[in-house]
Amino acid sequence: MGNLTGKNSVNGIGRLAVVLLVLGTMLFNVQPVAAQPISCDANNQIEIDKTVTPSTTTCNEFDVTLTITGDPPEKPIDVVLIIDRSGSMSGTPITNARAAAVDFADEVMNVNDPTGLNRVGVVSFGSNVTLNQALTTSFSAVQSAINGISAGGGTNISGAF
Repeated sequence: MGNLTGKNSVNGIGRLAVVLLVLGTMLFNVQPVAAQPISCDANNQIEIDKTVTPSTTTCNEFDVTLTITGDPPEKPIDVVLIIDRSGSMSGTPITNARAAAVDFADEVMNVNDPTGLNRVGVVSFGSNVTLNQALTTSFSAVQSAINGISAGGGTNISGAF
């Protein structure tokens, strides 16, 4: 079972809920309570629990805790890494970029790949854009492509996208 908890971070619909909660608290003196957990069907085994409470130290601020617990459905993912290999990346920057890219690919393809079907591709850009590795499930192919990238040339970032 995975567990992800975030505190004081609100997005999208959550912001609307906080705004409504703030208005309700200010206008009607409504005291927030923990929301009822939302559970998916037995196949997904995911439970979402949100708690919103007024801050005890700051007026008009709220503590929002979102807890997501469960086993997400096993679905493969595809990721394309886009790496800047322009001249400004020479030396330590390109070395660090390659190391971070290999670590990321390892995380996606080996550590967190319950299906064995996650794929990673590699695109790099300098003066021109290169498809270094098409989407693949082979970590060694991705690692080799990343480690083969060297810095030089201009910065054609728009071509990479």
